[in-house]
Amino acid sequence: TFRLVDWVERAERRIVGEVRAPHEEELFSFTTAPRFAVDPLLLDASFQVASNWDALGPFGFIAIPLGFGALRIHARRGGAASARVEVTVVEEQERDVFYDLEVRAAGTKLFEIERLHRRRIDEVARDA
Repeated sequence: TFRLVDWVERAERRIVGEVRAPHEEELFSFTTAPRFAVDPLLLDASFQVASNWDALGPFGFIAIPLGFGALRIHARRGGAASARVEVTVVEEQERDVFYDLEVRAAGTKLFEIERLHRRRIDEVARDA
C-alpha cells in the first residue's frame, strides 16, 4: 500500500496527501463492493498519510496506530477514483498523538475519523 500514496505535504499541525487509485489488476482494486463498508486499502493508506506528520517532523519519529474514537462513513470510493487525505493534529501527549482525518474523492467526503491515536516509538532495542 505504501506505493499508493502519491505525495504528502506537511505543515505545522496538519498533513495532506493524495492516494492514487489502485490498478485494476491489483488484489484490492474493487474493495468497495459489496462487502466492505470502508475500502480497507484507502483506510490503510490514510493512516500512512497521517504517520508522515511525525516521520517528516524534526525528530523523524515512527508512530504506530493504536485505535480511533469514531469513524463516520459518508460514501464509497469509486474503483478508479484517487482520494485526498487531510489530517489535523488535535492533541499531543508526550509519545501519544491524536489526529482527525477527512478523506474525499472528486470532492465527495468518503469518511472521517476522529482522534486517530498513534504512539511514537523513540527507541528500539534489538537482540544481538
